[in-house]
Amino acid sequence: MGKEPRRKLPPAGIDKDDEHRPDYSRRYLTKEEFGRRLKEHLDKRGWSQSDLARRVDMRRDSIHYYVKGKHLPTSASLERLAKGLGVTPESLLPNAEIHALDQDERPAFSLRQARGAPDKVWLEVNQIVTPDQALRIQQILNERHGGESNEAE
Repeated sequence: MGKEPRRKLPPAGIDKDDEHRPDYSRRYLTKEEFGRRLKEHLDKRGWSQSDLARRVDMRRDSIHYYVKGKHLPTSASLERLAKGLGVTPESLLPNAEIHALDQDERPAFSLRQARGAPDKVWLEVNQIVTPDQALRIQQILNERHGGESNEAE
């Protein structure tokens, strides 16, 4: 008996039958949810973790950690995974830019009581916004100074 031929992978394609799946597009996926989503893509195509690893030129243990919900992919790895699966990075990991902030585990939004000022709070926003949104936030913050600008001239 000779060596068994290598199994041919079916072509990757954009998912068109996802209507029955939950809409993750407007929320922050946990590592576990991303892992389940990646596993669904593998199962749908009949691929093993090794099949995907070969297709995207990644180590199988990296794929394993993603599927098991232990890690989230970097931006570059997400691009490779999405391309290999024939889907968009956004469909695979919605709001990926927010996940990039996960490195230091800071919350996207937090309030803290200001010491010695019971009517004031510290606001921390750790979120990617458009330049227009950033300017509007700056304008709101400047209102506390009676319209003064804190911007550098």
